[in-house]
Amino acid sequence: MNGKVIISFILAFIVVTVVMIYGATTYRNIFDFDFTPVSEIEAQKAKMAQNADAKDKEKFNRRSDKKEVKKSYDFSDNGAYDTMTVSLKDSSSLIDSINTLLAEIRRLQNEKEKLLESQKKADNQENATPPEEEQKYREWIKNTVKLYEAMDTKKAAKIIQNYSDNIARDIIFSMKKKKAAEIIAELNPEIANRIISLQ
Repeated sequence: MNGKVIISFILAFIVVTVVMIYGATTYRNIFDFDFTPVSEIEAQKAKMAQNADAKDKEKFNRRSDKKEVKKSYDFSDNGAYDTMTVSLKDSSSLIDSINTLLAEIRRLQNEKEKLLESQKKADNQENATPPEEEQKYREWIKNTVKLYEAMDTKKAAKIIQNYSDNIARDIIFSMKKKKAAEIIAELNPEIANRIISLQ
């Protein structure tokens, strides 16, 4: 029975997937219920591009002289601005504001990089233990492990559970597997779980 249900779900999934792929490639946007065929959209885009090119060519053919182009930038007869003049002024102010924003972005990125570098340096200095201290700690762990491996399991477990979790973890993971397992078995389950869990 379970096999039939699983197979029916898989078949339904495959059918729905195929229908969605077909709809997405054939129509504009099936999720917005826009079932306009893609070929019509491409034809409309091509027609619009041709019309725009034709209009641009027409404008430039009419303006053969520099004086005529210059006149189009000036006021028209009725005292209104030509749209080209307005768009040129707008675009120059847009370019200025874009350049200002780009400079601000570069400055902020440089500042961010400097802050990240200083944060990394601070973290490295914080986390880095001097090699001499680390060597002493490793030596202490090595000697302590030898002592606890020689001790009775119950007594070693009582002593180890009083250490901080990190130190207890280092001690237990440095021991031989059999002795470490015996000590963990003697520990309180909560403490054992805390010590051997991921850091």
